[in-house]
Amino acid sequence: VEASGDLRRIERKHCLAIDQLLQTGQTGGRIALPKGLTALLTYEGLLITRRDLLRPDPPATITINGPGHYELGNGLQLLVETAETPPAWNQLPSHCCFIDPGQAPFPWQLRPAKPLDRLELLGMDGSRQVRDILVDAKLPRHLRNCLPLLLCGGKPLWLAPLRRSRLALFPSGQSYGIRLTLLGRERLLLFP
Repeated sequence: VEASGDLRRIERKHCLAIDQLLQTGQTGGRIALPKGLTALLTYEGLLITRRDLLRPDPPATITINGPGHYELGNGLQLLVETAETPPAWNQLPSHCCFIDPGQAPFPWQLRPAKPLDRLELLGMDGSRQVRDILVDAKLPRHLRNCLPLLLCGGKPLWLAPLRRSRLALFPSGQSYGIRLTLLGRERLLLFP
């Protein structure tokens, strides 16, 4: 009701279609509703929202030359700053990442993550494809194209805000490094 102002033009056939969607349980299933609305079944439940909110823009491809505030062009921003020793990696919030600039010197690249990109995940051997990480995280399909991937020399360091790479970790005893903070996640519907 909040998205459209009222429920006029929502007919019985729409309610039956939504009921059918709920019964099938097919996540990612959607139904077009009047007034530019869409009913979308997500892992969390049924979402009824404006259609335009389900197509967020991917982040811009940018070069990060050093500390600063970077606009990603899709409502997200990246804050890059010098910081003191971070807490243990498993105590960091997902929207933050610490990088050792000695192992990953500037410039860095930030671009939209691609399904076949591979990330050497912190806490495991080998690497995983981004599409598998996104499925495991149960990220709604409509948000998968708007995740930024941070790279140094072509090697992925952080699939923001979901997973960090084991590359360029802070060594113990080092007193400073670079902290990255992803801002603006609340502007994207159902963003983790």
